[in-house]
Formats: sequence, structure tokens, C-alpha cells
Amino acid sequence: MNITNFQSTDMYLAPDFFNKSFLGEVGTKPAFLNLEKLPLNFSSAPTSTASSSLLGRIGSIHPIIKIVVVVVAVAALIFYFAKDKYAQGQYNMGLKRRYAEKNEEAIPFYKRAAFLGNKHAQNSLGYCYLHGKGIKQDYSQAFHYFQLAAKQDGTANAKNNLGYCYLHGLGVEQNHALAYYYFILAKNGGNIAAHNNLGYCYEKGYGVGVNKDNALECYKLAADRQDANAIKALERLSLKQTT
Repeated sequence: MNITNFQSTDMYLAPDFFNKSFLGEVGTKPAFLNLEKLPLNFSSAPTSTASSSLLGRIGSIHPIIKIVVVVVAVAALIFYFAKDKYAQGQYNMGLKRRYAEKNEEAIPFYKRAAFLGNKHAQNSLGYCYLHGKGIKQDYSQAFHYFQLAAKQDGTANAKNNLGYCYLHGLGVEQNHALAYYYFILAKNGGNIAAHNNLGYCYEKGYGVGVNKDNALECYKLAADRQDANAIKALERLSLKQTT
């Protein structure tokens, strides 16, 4: 017999049918001679219409899901490797506007770069909040951004600014010991203003014992680098010594 037009729901009967045909119970031609005519997409057991429909939907969605996953993964990799360059570019755009005294235009660029973790943008944004440059003055926000930047390496300026906040209690509870600590970190990082601020701490005994010699030394180091506040401090101390 010829084997044709099997329905998928009848395929589970095929093994028994072939056994009978092979043994001569059905027709005279062994069924194994007609194997090449069998459809290739049958299953060994019947499936319900509902499950077939569900499997069909899953099968059609699956390739799309794979494509989406691949696209998302590629996008994540691109973002991971490109975000630092993008953040630096945003910071540079903000800096350009700040130098042009367009502080309000600089703020959105600083914010985008700071959100992506750019330490220079975080420090600059803190400075803008501290002095009300292009944005409403907010000491809490200033301290927040100085703190974010100071946690990263190579941020002596932010550490000095953080010390300044602790020294004067701006956006945080006043703490002279922490102010002195951050001024030391900033000085070791090469920040000129930190030398002046340390001189002030030594002069007044803030966070450290009063030491006039250390104060003069710090002021002189900062004045030699043209720090205006240090120059004034030396003039003030010189006047005290002559009176």
C-alpha cells in the first residue's frame, strides 16, 4: 500500500500500523519500503489544539526575544565603554559655558556628567550650588556633590571644598576635625588653597592645636603660588607682629 496524507494527530498509530504491514497483515507491500514518503514533522503523541496554539505563539516570539536580548546586551556594552567619554564631553561643554560666564547654560551639562560619575562635573556642580552660580544657592546640594567627587581618586579640589564645608558648617554639621582631615588630603593631592586653609586651622586651632609656625609655613607655601587669601593672611600676621 502507499502511505500518504497522514495527519499529525494520527501519527501515534504509525508504529503499530507499520508492524502490521511488515508482518503482512495490511496489504502485500512491507511498510518499511515506504518510509521515505512519511512527513517529517509528526510527533509520537497527539497534542491538543490549545497547546499547539500556545507552542506556536512561543515559537514565533522566541526569535524576537533573542533579538531583543542581543540588542540590549550590545547597547549596554556600548554605553559602558562610551559613557565616560560622553560624560567628559558633557563636562567640557559645561566648562566652556562657565568660562563664557554663561553659568545657567552650564548647569544642565554639569548635571548630566555628574549623574554619569564624572568627578570634575560633580565638583563643579557643587561649586555652583555653594556660590549660587547659575542655580539657586543650596549648601546641602553643594556638600552632596563635593562628597561624591571626593570619594574618587585625583580629586584634591573636591576634598578641599569638602573641608571648607565642614569648617564652616555648610550643608553639614560643623566639624573642625574633619575639616582639618580633608585639608590634609587636599594638600597632599597638590591643592594650593588647602595650604592656606591649613594655615588658618593652625592659626585658630581648628581641628588641631594652635601652632603659629605651622600656620606661617602653610600661608607662605600658598602665597608663593599666588593664593590671594594666603597673601592677605601673611599681611595680617605681619601687622600683628609689628603692633
